[in-house]
Amino acid sequence: MWVTGYTCSGKTFIGDYLNTQGWCHVEGDACAYGINEWEQDKWSTMQVVLQMWADPTYGKPSERVWKGYYADLVRKAKALATRGKNVVVSFPAPRLEVRNFIRLSLLRVKFVHLEVTEDNLIRRYIKKIHAKC
Repeated sequence: MWVTGYTCSGKTFIGDYLNTQGWCHVEGDACAYGINEWEQDKWSTMQVVLQMWADPTYGKPSERVWKGYYADLVRKAKALATRGKNVVVSFPAPRLEVRNFIRLSLLRVKFVHLEVTEDNLIRRYIKKIHAKC
């Protein structure tokens, strides 16, 4: 399962909950901040993903920037699935070309998109910022 949605929509919360139910959680945000082996610029990937979400007029993103990172998340999910584990990945998949890449790589993947009102997103984002201070 791939849980997608805006920042602060609850993707990690869902993944963490499923982890308590026996699923393996590949948390894309944690990987983006240096927990994985991928050597390219992880922060540029995060910026591209956020821009793809925020700006519908954003042009086609460079595959060089996003594809390696998503391939790493797919690799982690596959490794867990081959051990007979149910796997949930929590990370945005904002564009059709990104989802198609994931679909081709994880043939039985199901996407779950979390919808949250703008007011709740703002409230959650402010709460997240204050928690980091």
